[in-house]
Amino acid sequence: MIMFTKFLLKFYRIQDWIKVLGLVLIPCILFNASPADIFKLLFISFLLLAYGFSVNDFFDFKCRGEENLVGRTYKKEKYITILLLLVPPLTSLYLSIVIFSTPFSHIFFVLDFLLFSFYSIPPFRLRDKKICDIICNSTMFPLIFVYSYFYFSSSLSSLFFFFIIFTLYFTISEIIHQLSHFSKDETSGRISTAIWLGKRTSLKIINLIALANILFSLVFILFLPLFSIISLFFSILRVYRINSWKSTFSQLRNKIYGMEEGLIYVLFLLLLY
Repeated sequence: MIMFTKFLLKFYRIQDWIKVLGLVLIPCILFNASPADIFKLLFISFLLLAYGFSVNDFFDFKCRGEENLVGRTYKKEKYITILLLLVPPLTSLYLSIVIFSTPFSHIFFVLDFLLFSFYSIPPFRLRDKKICDIICNSTMFPLIFVYSYFYFSSSLSSLFFFFIIFTLYFTISEIIHQLSHFSKDETSGRISTAIWLGKRTSLKIINLIALANILFSLVFILFLPLFSIISLFFSILRVYRINSWKSTFSQLRNKIYGMEEGLIYVLFLLLLY
């Protein structure tokens, strides 16, 4: 049982995205959610992310022959792999009908599901198209916050602030992600946005986006002081880390937005709750 659990953790790449579930907690804090509502939103988001990351690995293997656990499992146990790939999306789509009582929450969940699909699945494969890879990646994660927000309210009072903050945050994260395997993509022939822009320009854009995030947080500090201060903290930390590690691209990904940063963010949210 322990071995199978470890296998599932790696198959669905849970360690890579578990921190993203913090996006669900923010609307829960804003609207003083019940434990039942928190569990529902966390669980459906868990399934969405498990689907997005595992299907990405599957088509990386099928389309590019990249070695990963999903691909290796598919070679040995084709039908078990397909079953494991189908359970999260089918379950999450069913639960979206059951859980979401407002049309906006359901619409944005389905939209997010489609973005996770289009990012990886041919013929779309937005991850292999410059600019589209950044736009898709920087949108599909903030949409987790959006459908969670609309689960509680149709008001747009604070939605705009959070969506902009997280879109900028994940834009930075995706460019860093691409820089972390710059050489690998260059060798394989993939023209990511980072390769198209080049290393120097990519780093300049990262710093500009981080600065925009800082300025945006300062503007909203009177309206949402606690969240604006948290955003400022991580934006400043990001600028510092980017410029501390800019010469070692292979370490950018883990050093800039590793697990410890996600845990700190979730801890902040839990303290607020």
